[in-house]
Amino acid sequence: MRFSVDVTNTGSRAGAEVVQLYASYTGSAVERAELELKGFKRVFLQPGETQTVEIAMPVNSLAYYDVAQAGWVLEALEHRLYVGNSSRDLPLSVMLEVAGEQGVSLY
Repeated sequence: MRFSVDVTNTGSRAGAEVVQLYASYTGSAVERAELELKGFKRVFLQPGETQTVEIAMPVNSLAYYDVAQAGWVLEALEHRLYVGNSSRDLPLSVMLEVAGEQGVSLY
């Protein structure tokens, strides 16, 4: 999957920003981090410039390794994905529903 977001430099000087993509796992069967970094991209912008930043995230990167099954498990649950410039500033989010190994829908 690919996620894109427009980033605008609203300042009066050229600068850089790092766009970060995080995932959460509410209702997971195993204990997981509250947020996991799934991708990031640095962008350089001139004053007033806007760029579309695209971050790729394979769906199977949401899986965890299950020792008992000796394999990776992609849980069928709703994952919330967040975008921002740090783990403490995530103004954008979207729900990603994973229906086991067979399907994924975004809303």
